[in-house]
Amino acid sequence: MILYDCEIKRAIESDKSKRFPFFSYVDNWTDYVGMGISCICVYDYETSESRVFF
Repeated sequence: MILYDCEIKRAIESDKSKRFPFFSYVDNWTDYVGMGISCICVYDYETSESRVFF
């Protein structure tokens, strides 16, 4: 089994948090193109190896 995690480039504003001027934000949770991908991390349970792709 392989587990992967994608990290996005831009923040998603929460109703409970304030906006920080030094962050880039997307329009909303469905702005997938605007989110961008900063890296993808993969963990292989069979070999117990992790890999990171930028």
